[in-house]
Amino acid sequence: SSAEDKCIIDISTPVFVLRPGVLAAGERATIRLTAAGSDGVVSTGFAQLAVQINRGPTLGGACDVSPSSGLELLEDFSVSCFGWTDEDLPITYAYGVRVDSPGGKDIFTPFKIVDTAVLRLPRGQQILSVRA
Repeated sequence: SSAEDKCIIDISTPVFVLRPGVLAAGERATIRLTAAGSDGVVSTGFAQLAVQINRGPTLGGACDVSPSSGLELLEDFSVSCFGWTDEDLPITYAYGVRVDSPGGKDIFTPFKIVDTAVLRLPRGQQILSVRA
């Protein structure tokens, strides 16, 4: 498969993004980026990084939402997660919703080392989600 199948390439930005699922949990990989000049000058350079993909938290934890029902846009919902363990500590969490409608987007907080977040839900059908 090609590089386009494995990563998102946008030469206008200095960000390198692998597509989800390219690397499996527990897998070790070396990522090497090579650049070559396009101005007729023979010059190349590269950078590489060895990584190991975290397996993620083990089963056995849970998350609670309080209150269990309420009004979108008006009420705050508290999401608390507890009982999760991982070989790579500390565990970081991102809390958010998937708007369950055509054109809906995932809206998540940044990953933080907090096991509780307060969310105000957007309008429409949502699926509450926690990423660790």
